Amino acid sequence: MRNHGICVSCGGKVYAASNRCVQCGIPQPSGPSKQAFMLQVAAMIGVGLLIFAVPVILLTMWAKY
Repeated sequence: MRNHGICVSCGGKVYAASNRCVQCGIPQPSGPSKQAFMLQVAAMIGVGLLIFAVPVILLTMWAKY
Protein backbone atom coordinates (compact mmCIF):
# COMPACT_ATOMS: atom_id res chain seq x y z
CA MET A 1 0.00 0.00 0.00
CA ARG A 2 2.65 2.53 -1.04
CA ASN A 3 2.51 5.28 -3.65
CA HIS A 4 4.91 3.25 -5.86
CA GLY A 5 7.37 6.10 -6.49
CA ILE A 6 4.71 8.58 -7.66
CA CYS A 7 4.18 11.87 -5.81
CA VAL A 8 0.75 12.16 -4.20
CA SER A 9 0.53 15.94 -4.77
CA CYS A 10 2.02 16.52 -8.25
CA GLY A 11 2.41 13.03 -9.76
CA GLY A 12 6.17 13.37 -10.25
CA LYS A 13 8.94 10.87 -9.52
CA VAL A 14 9.88 10.15 -5.90
CA TYR A 15 13.41 9.41 -4.71
CA ALA A 16 13.49 6.03 -2.95
CA ALA A 17 16.33 7.05 -0.60
CA SER A 18 14.94 10.37 0.70
CA ASN A 19 11.25 9.60 0.01
CA ARG A 20 10.87 13.12 -1.44
CA CYS A 21 9.40 14.20 -4.77
CA VAL A 22 11.88 15.24 -7.49
CA GLN A 23 9.57 17.94 -8.92
CA CYS A 24 7.94 19.59 -5.88
CA GLY A 25 10.19 18.34 -3.05
CA ILE A 26 7.32 17.32 -0.78
CA PRO A 27 8.13 14.39 1.54
CA GLN A 28 5.93 11.41 0.71
CA PRO A 29 4.01 9.45 3.34
CA SER A 30 5.31 5.92 3.83
CA GLY A 31 3.09 2.96 4.59
CA PRO A 32 -0.68 2.79 4.15
CA SER A 33 -2.71 5.93 3.49
CA LYS A 34 -4.90 7.47 6.19
CA GLN A 35 -8.05 6.18 4.49
CA ALA A 36 -6.74 2.60 4.49
CA PHE A 37 -5.73 2.96 8.14
CA MET A 38 -9.19 4.24 9.10
CA LEU A 39 -10.76 1.30 7.22
CA GLN A 40 -8.54 -1.09 9.17
CA VAL A 41 -9.56 0.50 12.48
CA ALA A 42 -13.26 0.38 11.51
CA ALA A 43 -12.94 -3.30 10.56
CA MET A 44 -11.26 -4.11 13.88
CA ILE A 45 -14.02 -2.30 15.82
CA GLY A 46 -16.66 -4.15 13.78
CA VAL A 47 -15.06 -7.53 14.50
CA GLY A 48 -14.80 -6.67 18.20
CA LEU A 49 -18.49 -5.74 18.32
CA LEU A 50 -19.41 -8.99 16.55
CA ILE A 51 -17.37 -11.07 19.01
CA PHE A 52 -19.07 -9.26 21.91
CA ALA A 53 -22.61 -9.22 20.47
CA VAL A 54 -22.95 -12.86 19.35
CA PRO A 55 -22.64 -14.45 22.85
CA VAL A 56 -24.96 -11.78 24.31
CA ILE A 57 -27.62 -12.49 21.66
CA LEU A 58 -27.24 -16.25 22.16
CA LEU A 59 -27.52 -15.89 25.95
CA THR A 60 -30.64 -13.72 25.74
CA MET A 61 -32.26 -16.15 23.28
CA TRP A 62 -31.31 -19.11 25.49
CA ALA A 63 -32.58 -17.37 28.65
CA LYS A 64 -36.04 -16.81 27.12
CA TYR A 65 -36.71 -20.53 26.64
